[in-house]
Amino acid sequence: MPVTLHAHGLFQRNSTYYDGPALITECGIPPGSQFTYIIETRDQSGTYWVHSHYRMEGIDGLRTALVILDQDMSLLDEYDEDVLLTLEDWGQEPNNDLMERLQVTPFAN
Repeated sequence: MPVTLHAHGLFQRNSTYYDGPALITECGIPPGSQFTYIIETRDQSGTYWVHSHYRMEGIDGLRTALVILDQDMSLLDEYDEDVLLTLEDWGQEPNNDLMERLQVTPFAN
């Protein structure tokens, strides 16, 4: 199954073709292949959420946090530590199996 990634909150300046569902704004990355997303983040720092944008992969766990550090580190002395905590709901079965069992057509992309 191919994969594409979508990052919530990134500006995507000059790279909107990386931001969306497979076969709409970009081709899916085939299994066993590699692809490097190159996204300009010069004016951004913070924590963002990245997830798959192909069928139900994001719901089934293909998601993560993306931390972009402030380049000048001006706020480094303002806090003691960083703690990153992500929470998610896990189902009893993969979402594609659940959709098939319920006879619901999953999103194409």
